[in-house]
Amino acid sequence: MKLFNFISLSFFIAGNAMAASFNFDASGSEPLYQTTLPKEAYQASHRDNLKDLIILNAAAEQVPYSIVPYEVLNPTKPLEESQPLKIFSMQNGVKSTSNQINIDLNQGGNTSINLTNNQALQQPKIAYLFDLGKKHPMLKKIKVDWQGADGKLIAMQAFTSNNLKDWTNIGQSVLFKNTSDGQTILQNTIELYAFTEERYLQIRPSEIDDTDFKLISVSAEYTKAQNEILPQLWQTLSLLNREQAQNGIINIDFESDARYPAKYLRIDLPQLNTITNVQVLTRNKADAPWELVINSPIYRVNKQGRDTVNPDIKINPKVARFWRLQFNQSNGGIGAENPTFTIGWLTETVIWNARGKAPFTMHLGDHASTANAVSLSNLMPDYTPEKIKAIPVAVLNPINNEPAEKNVSPWITAPDYKSWLLWAGLALGVLLLAGMAYSLTKTQHKK
Repeated sequence: MKLFNFISLSFFIAGNAMAASFNFDASGSEPLYQTTLPKEAYQASHRDNLKDLIILNAAAEQVPYSIVPYEVLNPTKPLEESQPLKIFSMQNGVKSTSNQINIDLNQGGNTSINLTNNQALQQPKIAYLFDLGKKHPMLKKIKVDWQGADGKLIAMQAFTSNNLKDWTNIGQSVLFKNTSDGQTILQNTIELYAFTEERYLQIRPSEIDDTDFKLISVSAEYTKAQNEILPQLWQTLSLLNREQAQNGIINIDFESDARYPAKYLRIDLPQLNTITNVQVLTRNKADAPWELVINSPIYRVNKQGRDTVNPDIKINPKVARFWRLQFNQSNGGIGAENPTFTIGWLTETVIWNARGKAPFTMHLGDHASTANAVSLSNLMPDYTPEKIKAIPVAVLNPINNEPAEKNVSPWITAPDYKSWLLWAGLALGVLLLAGMAYSLTKTQHKK
């Protein structure tokens, strides 16, 4: 009996040694509550995307929950409009400059930067010019209609300019249309690399002898995005190392102290009037190869006493321990001082079922064999953002207790002590049975 009690106590201690706990301050007796997850929740987790999060009632029973991304609660609805453009034909395209950097600053505080690395191109026989106007909404794509070249892939390039002299390659695509047996395949969209507010637009086929192509109509697909300030959580990473290779590459490494789902990158350059390009790479183990996350221009320039920096860099959500900023001295480089590197992510909300009696608590960092995470439709079959926001709010408060192993890295998954103890218990049981069998055999032999 004492052995059984010891094993049970060991299970309890092992299951809770590495967990961080929080209390829910929920009033009333509603079936569902919503709680915004703080940074401390991510700092306590030992698994990507909070896979070790559990919510318990007073009887220590797990209750179901669903983690709702910010975008689900706050969907953005860009306003799109299509506007036909007047076509101006040109007999010769304009060469784009190579290795060109353009920075435009205006009194309104808006800044745009274009880094290009284009080779001078052979000129097609015809190009098309469009005047978008001095001020227009952000342009992201173009739809075209043309005659001729049916069944033929037509490579197209797009360029923008503010002065009809300096052109920047802003996009490329392949047009195609063909009809067979009453079915039509049509690809008539040219996607731009980024939103542009430049006044002039030029598109042209890449092939010089493409004489079978005639542009009929072009429409600009403008996007008026809602200017909404997104609530974000930010964490500055710790600087680990800086190394300079002989080929002019500078690597600056950082480490994250938790499994943050980074979606925004903020790189604070130390020196004024720095214009450069950065490659961001990640890995989770010190001996693993680096993986490229994004290649992006960054800058910090000063005009009339005012600093202007590049916007935060948006990436696909990425959980990583080690982050590297890589600069090339032949492409702007960086000075002797190191930048500050901060990652950000959008707030997430946990919708949970208040099943059973209070108090309700949330735990992270434990090696839970099963976390009762369900899809939102299981909790709210007909959910909408408005219905979710109407759910009562339960405030989350950390429990003031020190974890037994507070120095354990969150990048090390909590050991599965429960499984170890189970196997140990089974092994001990086998030994006890073997001892009993041996004792019984010995007794019978004496008789």
